[in-house]
Parts: sequence; structure tokens; C-alpha cells
Amino acid sequence: TAPPPKFKSPTQIPLPQTATPHALDSPSFHPPSHTLSHIAHSSIHTLLETNERLALDIRTLDSTMQTLVYENYSKFIDATDAIRSIGTNVTTAGNDGLDRLTSAMERIKESSTRAERLLKESREAVAEKLRV
Repeated sequence: TAPPPKFKSPTQIPLPQTATPHALDSPSFHPPSHTLSHIAHSSIHTLLETNERLALDIRTLDSTMQTLVYENYSKFIDATDAIRSIGTNVTTAGNDGLDRLTSAMERIKESSTRAERLLKESREAVAEKLRV
């Protein structure tokens, strides 16, 4: 970026640009020049109001950031605990637990297949009536 312009007196400082997000976000935005311009062309009352508003914005942002950090840290701790718990449960269950799970899944699959077969005719009859 270009070095800040040197001013010999406050009257040489250009008037402040309207503080639009576009101007503040532009690559050519120069905070020191912008600040000096406001100081040179604003009343004490306006400067104090701006100072108070900025201080309030900073406190709000700090509070929001602190809340986000706390929430994310809480989620991280919960996720860590959940992963630890899963690891403990898998280790504790061992092969016996996995065998029981596999057996239960097979029984569920057989029951589902049997129910599908038994209800096939009824399902087809309902579908036929809906087409009419």
C-alpha cells in the first residue's frame, strides 16, 4: 500500500468519505487518513459519539467471540467424550457384543423379508384400487 499522505495543516486533510462497507473493505482504504480526516472535520460531540459507538461495538464483538469460543469448546469436549465412550463400548463389547449385534441384524432382516412377502398381495390390491 502507498504511504499515508503528509498534511501540513488540518485544512489540507480531505473530507471523510461516507463510511460504506464498500469503502471500508476496499483495498485502497487507509485507516490513518480516514481517522485524521474525521478528527479534522468533525465536532467534539460527533467524535465522542463515534468513540462511544466504537467502544460498544468492540465490547459486543468481544462478547460474541467469547460466546462462540465457549460454544465451540463445549462441542469439542462433547465430541471428545462421545468418541471416548464409543471406543470404550466397542472395546468392552468385544467379539461377543459384535456377534450378538450380527445375529440381531439377521433376525431383523428375516422378519422384514417375511413381512414383505406376507403383505405383498395386500399392497398390490391397494395399489390397484388407487389406480382406478
